[in-house]
Amino acid sequence: MKRGWFASSWLLLVAVLFTGGLVTDGASQELTQGSIRRQVKTVQDIVREQEQAIVMVQSESFQGTGFFVRPDGILLTAYHVIKGSRRLTITLCDKTAYQDVQILAVDPEKDLAVLQLKHVRIPHFPVVTLGDSDQVTKGEEVIAIGNPLGLSCTVSTGIISAIRGDKALALFQTTAAASPGNSGGPLFNLYAFVIGILT
Repeated sequence: MKRGWFASSWLLLVAVLFTGGLVTDGASQELTQGSIRRQVKTVQDIVREQEQAIVMVQSESFQGTGFFVRPDGILLTAYHVIKGSRRLTITLCDKTAYQDVQILAVDPEKDLAVLQLKHVRIPHFPVVTLGDSDQVTKGEEVIAIGNPLGLSCTVSTGIISAIRGDKALALFQTTAAASPGNSGGPLFNLYAFVIGILT
């Protein structure tokens, strides 16, 4: 697993991404990552397929977004969303809420937190697929799904307008609209791979 940093016009994005070569085929508009091969998708397809993996993360003093990366309830969010919290609530897009949440790991410097829902009888959560930040290009179209201002499962689109930094700390500037509450949410490319986290 590798990490890189991103920045939007209003918020900072951080990627927690799987390595593994991405191969593009311009003729068929396909992308392969490891054993996963995908076609370019429409925004509507990505929202329909991915939004159930997106959650609202609420602490005593902050509200943000997260997303499942494993079906047993492990999810990623931004550290500042849960910083100093003694009680967290995770709410799915269908309004199901969970309050038994464990903080597995945090990285304050990179503004990352890994959480897990506990005592779920039969874990079955939908998950996103993590992408590779090394393959992101200027002008690439992106999609953000999150909970801006508490409005659950809201979608915005834009492009990567600039790439800054280096491989250890890559900064992506995007035109995708983001507001307080989007923090911790995923940024998708058109192949439905997560290429960044809004923070």
